[in-house]
This record gives sequence, structure tokens and C-alpha cells, in this order.
Amino acid sequence: MKLFWAGLIFGAGYVLGRPEGRAKLAELSQRPEVTQLKQRAASTVSNGAKTGQQQLAKAAHTVKDKASEKLPGKTTDGSGAVPDAAGARRGPRLPSFPRRGGRPDASAVPAAGPTETATGTATSDTTPSPLPDNAVPAAPSAASPDAPNDPR
Repeated sequence: MKLFWAGLIFGAGYVLGRPEGRAKLAELSQRPEVTQLKQRAASTVSNGAKTGQQQLAKAAHTVKDKASEKLPGKTTDGSGAVPDAAGARRGPRLPSFPRRGGRPDASAVPAAGPTETATGTATSDTTPSPLPDNAVPAAPSAASPDAPNDPR
């Protein structure tokens, strides 16, 4: 079915791209039944837009009324106390999903074995470091006394 629609769209584009196809379309658009259909579609869209605006206004009014009822100074008992707890959530809780291709937590993955240090000696320290093994150490800052005085 998708292939049919793709062919139909391609064919319509081909016909409308040619001068004789555009002339035939202009001729068809002048027919009385096409004019009637245009008017009917315009009135349907207009009615739908009016109905949608009315529904939107009604929903906005309802939300505004509910919000004004929940304001702290508008309680019915006159105490002015907040009815909800301070840490309560407002609305539905959304699900959280783990990132695709993300690395597992460093604390959950133990070291694979002895690691080689910069001096070439192997150590068996299994404490996870905040940097990966192949990380490049940071360059000295411009404020350090070892850095040259001329800016690059």
C-alpha cells in the first residue's frame, strides 16, 4: 500500500511539473463541483477552528479555576495553610530509562587486573580512579611558575 501511495505522489508531481498538466489542473479547478467541494471544505475547517477555540477557552478557564482553588491563601477553612506537603510531587512521575551505550558506574566495575603506571611498573591497586586508564594528564595552567610567559 505504501508503494501505491508513493507512486501516486510521484505521478502527481510529474504531471504538475509539466505545462500541460498544470493547464489541465487549472481547467479542472474551474468546474462547479470542485468549487462546491472547496466551499464545503472551507466551512468545515472554519467550524472546526471555532469549536477548537471554544474548547480551548473552556479548558483554560477550568484549569484557572482549579489553580485558584489550590492557592495557599484561598483555602476554605481560612487558616491559610498549604494543603500539600512541601516535598510532594505535582503531577505524574515520568519513567526514567538508562542511556543507550552508556558506561556502567565506575564503582560497580572492578579493575581488570594490574595496571601499568607511567614508570613502567605494574600495580595491583583495584581502587577505581575518576579518570580512565588512557586519559591524558592536564597541561600546566598559565598561572603556574613552570609555564612560559609569552601567550600563544
